[in-house]
Amino acid sequence: LQAMGRFEEAEKHLQRAYDGRKEVLGEAHVATLTSLGNLGALFKAMGRYDEAEPVLDKALSGLDSTVGPSNPLSLAALNNLALLYKAVNKCDKAEPLLRRSLNGKTATLGPQHTSTLNTVGNLGSLLLDQGRLAEAEP
Repeated sequence: LQAMGRFEEAEKHLQRAYDGRKEVLGEAHVATLTSLGNLGALFKAMGRYDEAEPVLDKALSGLDSTVGPSNPLSLAALNNLALLYKAVNKCDKAEPLLRRSLNGKTATLGPQHTSTLNTVGNLGSLLLDQGRLAEAEP
């Protein structure tokens, strides 16, 4: 639904999924935290940055505690929060998160994994936006 631009409908379903998982599985369950992260990513896509930040931060903190900071789910949540910071021009917050995500994905998934390469591109884009061309090249 989100990909089709049906944001309000997507939000309704994502909120329902999060609420249901929270009630049945608990707030700290990985599925609940993943649903929370999906909701935060939707808020970002809708331009609702002030709502997205605490939601994405809570999802990341919960995943770090539940599955560990090197788990691919935590690393994806880290990348999502970094992209939010990039979108609101908080590059000083985005860069360390992207570097942490990249290091973790390289170690756990390998340097050629698509998720790792996506993060390479995200970091490169951030550095390019800052005019740090030499650093943006691999």
